[in-house]
Amino acid sequence: MQALKPVFVLTARLIGAIAGGYAITAALMLLISRLAHLAGATRSDAVMLSVLLGFVLYGVVLIWAFSVRRLAPLWGLSALAVVAIALLTRA
Repeated sequence: MQALKPVFVLTARLIGAIAGGYAITAALMLLISRLAHLAGATRSDAVMLSVLLGFVLYGVVLIWAFSVRRLAPLWGLSALAVVAIALLTRA
């Protein structure tokens, strides 16, 4: 099997880091907000907590996206995050 071109790998990693990182962060923020509200926080406090943690989480996800060796975990987790968002926003 022929190796992928470096330009394709970099482009796929950039798109995965930016769009996938956004999806992963959004899913985690949604989960944090729901858990904080269930733990007794008011809705506004739960949302504020998840937003503040979202900035840190997005940075961590971006760093992780460029540190993984293969693209499959990045894209797999991004797809899982999109499914989680779809399921969590139903309720």
